Amino acid sequence: MRNWLRGGHGKGENCSQWTAIDSAGTVLAAGLAGAAIVQVLGGLRPLNRLRDELAQLREGRRATLDDGYPSEVQPVVDELNAVLARNAEFVERARNQAGNKPGTCGEDAAERDG
Repeated sequence: MRNWLRGGHGKGENCSQWTAIDSAGTVLAAGLAGAAIVQVLGGLRPLNRLRDELAQLREGRRATLDDGYPSEVQPVVDELNAVLARNAEFVERARNQAGNKPGTCGEDAAERDG
């Protein structure tokens, strides 16, 4: 049946022609696989950058995430920055409330003693 698909009628006919086509197909497949790998790695680069920035955030080396991500990722970055800003507001409010309570370190000694 394979000879029929190739158009050959007997063993060995057009063998070198099909060997060349098989080789070209192999080279093409390898090239496409390589291009796919490069495309995937390039597409993941922004997520790797985001991961690195999140690690810096967790370690306290940054307060927010940078802008400039692809349109698919930027909305997530914007939402994370909004959450970070809201948390910073809560922390600031908690610090202010803790400083206004009697008997805390934020109170003057004169106020305590007077």
